Amino acid sequence: MNSIKFVIGLNSKKEYNKGHFGDSSTFRVYESSLKSAPRLIEEITNEDKDFDKGHDSSEKLSAVKLAVKSANVAIAYTKSPNFKKMAAESKIQPIVIKRENESEVVEVVAANLRIIIALAAKRNSGVREKAIPKL
Repeated sequence: MNSIKFVIGLNSKKEYNKGHFGDSSTFRVYESSLKSAPRLIEEITNEDKDFDKGHDSSEKLSAVKLAVKSANVAIAYTKSPNFKKMAAESKIQPIVIKRENESEVVEVVAANLRIIIALAAKRNSGVREKAIPKL
């Protein structure tokens, strides 16, 4: 694995969402490789943002995973209950990055790309570590 697709959640103002990942209004999917800088490839509206089953519902987690299924890494500002479930059960590698805006998050991903690719490859091979990396 030499590349990844990562997803970042944005709030209704199109700013990096500092709340729960599943409460993002929009998801932006980026692609990056060891040979190329991150580039935006897709923007997805979160139709399940206001899902009323609660923050830790399995139904909401399933809906969000389906929405961002093209990504192998999900990035959030905080660890929500469903982000922890994603770590334990999903092929999507969750990572916490506490930065102020989307461009800073993309820079952190670019600077740590080898580590992130290794985490995604490990998860893709079936290893599901519950610990969520923080960068």
